[in-house]
Amino acid sequence: MDIGQDYKSNEDPSVNQKIAGFVLEFFGPEEEGYLQVNDHVWRFTEEDYEINLIITSKLIVFDAELSGLPTKLQAEFVLELLKLNGHQTKACKFCMVKGMVRLRIVYEHEYFVFEAFKSNMEEMRWQFPRFRESLGQKFFA
Repeated sequence: MDIGQDYKSNEDPSVNQKIAGFVLEFFGPEEEGYLQVNDHVWRFTEEDYEINLIITSKLIVFDAELSGLPTKLQAEFVLELLKLNGHQTKACKFCMVKGMVRLRIVYEHEYFVFEAFKSNMEEMRWQFPRFRESLGQKFFA
């Protein structure tokens, strides 16, 4: 799936430049661990998953695909996601998009500063593997 296809891209070059600066400041100039897919999508490669950053016309979206739906216990799985959203997450939230469970953080352009970028990347890096493991053991084993 082309991760940016469902979003109207940002047409403000200053926002794209700001994000590019945040990426360089966070990752350094080595150009390892990230790829600018196009002018409004960045991909950050972790050990065994990816985090996408999508710049839309109004929002900044951190997005990582977690899983599909389990074949059994789907209602229990959805309830677990709701509980986790309410009690175990900070900025990131689970959502379902086209039958896939995704972990997302959403910001408006005007409130997005480097500290938000940094804390969101750190939260996604910390939460994603933890949730994938716990949900996998409970619903996909």
